[in-house]
Amino acid sequence: MDETTFDTLIASLNDAPVGSAVEMMIPRMTVVAAEGEGHPGSDGFRQGIRDLWRVAYAIQQLPKTDHAPAGFAPYTMPPTEVVFERADRNCLWRMFFPQPDFVTQEVLDQVLEDLRSKDKELKGDVFLAVHEPQRVVQTMHVGFPAGLPDSIAVITRYVEAHGLTIVGHHHETFIDDPIRIGFETARDLIRYAVASSPNPDLAKS
Repeated sequence: MDETTFDTLIASLNDAPVGSAVEMMIPRMTVVAAEGEGHPGSDGFRQGIRDLWRVAYAIQQLPKTDHAPAGFAPYTMPPTEVVFERADRNCLWRMFFPQPDFVTQEVLDQVLEDLRSKDKELKGDVFLAVHEPQRVVQTMHVGFPAGLPDSIAVITRYVEAHGLTIVGHHHETFIDDPIRIGFETARDLIRYAVASSPNPDLAKS
């Protein structure tokens, strides 16, 4: 997968309108991930971001080392994605970055070894995982986290109107860094995995 292909794919998956919902298929994807518990302002969550960014950035910069893998093509760092066990976001979570096809366990192992050799060992565990294809409904939230219930309601209304059932946890993709640009204008993609309801008429009632 070349630079244009990967970057275009990530951009298309993270596109949704504000105030309405869209349905799409998320393809099978390799990710580098970290897991933990707590709200986004907690120490554990912040450490997870630091660890994961350190690894993801090191992978992106591999051509500047002696360990550039076969098939490497330049790409833009994708935004941080987090799946929370609950919508209140004070719970178990998995944080991850989608990765291009060339990223394998061998590549990750080499990056982790390089970080250890530079005294940049991680506080937590960062691992490689494969996320299977998902049918999802998503919308774009803009503004403070306090407004998230309204954006979730947009998805709920779409799901009910189209005879679907939510089958996944609360998923956010932080398109913008709210600390850098401010919560007032920061975009946050909200996504839920869905499936066809076994009884569409009941789902709409």
